Amino acid sequence: MTDTTRDGAGEGITSDDRPPPATKPHAHLLKDYDSEADCARGLDKSRRTLQRWHRLGIGPPRTLIGKTISYRRESVRDWLIAQEQAVRQK
Repeated sequence: MTDTTRDGAGEGITSDDRPPPATKPHAHLLKDYDSEADCARGLDKSRRTLQRWHRLGIGPPRTLIGKTISYRRESVRDWLIAQEQAVRQK
């Protein structure tokens, strides 16, 4: 980019000279996890439903990091597969 702006000293600074935006150093550790809200949205349920399922012991497994609830996508998929039921023939 060649967009130039003026700093306080009056020298031109190009956007190429700016440092890249800071990233969280351990963000890669949570890349396979969804927040409670994202998991609920993906299952087309409310957060309250996920919380009730957890209390009843029937919901997908979750991880608690401090006070933050996260759901590992692979575990949620495995839980969904386990919910499949065979159709009974009459």
